[in-house]
Amino acid sequence: MIQRINVKCLTCGTISTLRIDIGHSKEQKHVFNCSGCGEEIEIKLDLSNPPNVGLDLVNNCECCDEEGIIENLSSENQIPESYRHDPFFSPGIFAAQQLFAEMKEKGVTLDRKEYERGVSEAERILRLDDEWPKIKRAWSQFNKNNITLADNISKQNSIQYPESAAGALHWIYDFCARTLCNGRIQLLIDAKEKIYEIAEKYEEEFDKYLVYHSSNVKNRIRKYYSIFERFFDAYSEYSQLFISYKLNRPFIKSALSSYDFAKTRDFYGFAFEVLGSGAVTFAAIQNIEAGREYDTFATKDFTLDNYLQIDKVNRIKCFERIPEFINIYSEYNVSIRNGSHHATFEYDPTKKIISYQPKKDPQKIYTIDYFDYINGCVELLFSCSSMVCIDILLFILAMKKQKNKKSRHS
Repeated sequence: MIQRINVKCLTCGTISTLRIDIGHSKEQKHVFNCSGCGEEIEIKLDLSNPPNVGLDLVNNCECCDEEGIIENLSSENQIPESYRHDPFFSPGIFAAQQLFAEMKEKGVTLDRKEYERGVSEAERILRLDDEWPKIKRAWSQFNKNNITLADNISKQNSIQYPESAAGALHWIYDFCARTLCNGRIQLLIDAKEKIYEIAEKYEEEFDKYLVYHSSNVKNRIRKYYSIFERFFDAYSEYSQLFISYKLNRPFIKSALSSYDFAKTRDFYGFAFEVLGSGAVTFAAIQNIEAGREYDTFATKDFTLDNYLQIDKVNRIKCFERIPEFINIYSEYNVSIRNGSHHATFEYDPTKKIISYQPKKDPQKIYTIDYFDYINGCVELLFSCSSMVCIDILLFILAMKKQKNKKSRHS
């Protein structure tokens, strides 16, 4: 479905005819640059009361009756640059054509049951942002150590989200795992299998580590919560690429239709920091895998306390030799982190280019395409999702071992 709206830029008076591809989210935000003066225009659709579509003219525009320059917008489907102003372009049909062409090339066919299962799974993927406000309340209470309340909130949502019946921690794990695309879920599986292998081989030392892990993991889970909060607060900026990954769609570099840089500017730097803090999980386990105590590194007199004091960019070096661990940190660019974290980013809306200065050489200027930056942000979200799952898995394992130990002594 395409919603057609005419708006006038309040800065220069240029009229745009917006053709908005209606997606699945209850709230859809779009930020684009006026074709006349280049200033940002922001609108928001409210789809919480179907079939009605509410419109909020957020910034720099007003409704008008005249037709103007076509602007195709979508929060889920890609819009190639060559079709951005096409009056007959349908993002949904384009996405379907891409998918069927890829299936034909690969010789893939689907029977009715496979098709219906695929549609059902796609519906869940497309509504993760609707699930977020519900799981957010449970996760927030878990962060405050209100475990009973967190579990009650989870169980109240069990009809719509069956995995929540097991409690908040299991719901958080399931939600984070479902944010992963196919390629990334395999990396999580590989890391889990490697951890199980190490745990079995060095059981005594691994059990000691689990005691340490369970004493401080809640603080990391709280930090990961803040990453998801930032991501879903600006979901309209990431959704096109995020959904393309999730549905295994090929994506086109020029196909983003929302460019609200103010909402994405600091995400990379913030996610980099949280992911760097979480690296301690792999750092300790690689010590065990090397035959050492979990808090003792290869360098003499270098302990876990020393490790926690080094720069986060260097914290992943100790497990670079373990592909199952380091692959989760495939997106971990310190130069982009510095530009994002230290607010040296400058964005050119006409070229869709971000420029920034490296910390060690302020005279040098780096650039990154906005698409590549958003791609990096989505990749970091995937990495954080994997690490949340691993930390929760270890936490649950520690609780089970503690429970079994109590049972034996009672």
